[in-house]
Amino acid sequence: MVLLDTVGGTIERLARERSAPAILLGIVVVLVLYGGVLVVIGGLVLADVINPSQPVDEHALRWHALVWDLWFLVWGLALGLAARRYKVNGRSS
Repeated sequence: MVLLDTVGGTIERLARERSAPAILLGIVVVLVLYGGVLVVIGGLVLADVINPSQPVDEHALRWHALVWDLWFLVWGLALGLAARRYKVNGRSS
């Protein structure tokens, strides 16, 4: 809840409610953003678009960008789509 008031709007209201949809939304956003950001940045480093100031273990970075971090993105997108389908089909309360 720290700094939640800096977000404002609907996201702040949902987070303060601590309802199941708000928690699900938070999980989806974290998974998509975390996975998406790390996949994009890892890909840019591997493509030599970004040059890090420290040496990079390219083998490990390839595994993160193309497997592990990508899974966070996929899980977030799949969870979001499942939640949307569940709500659209009228099964939510």
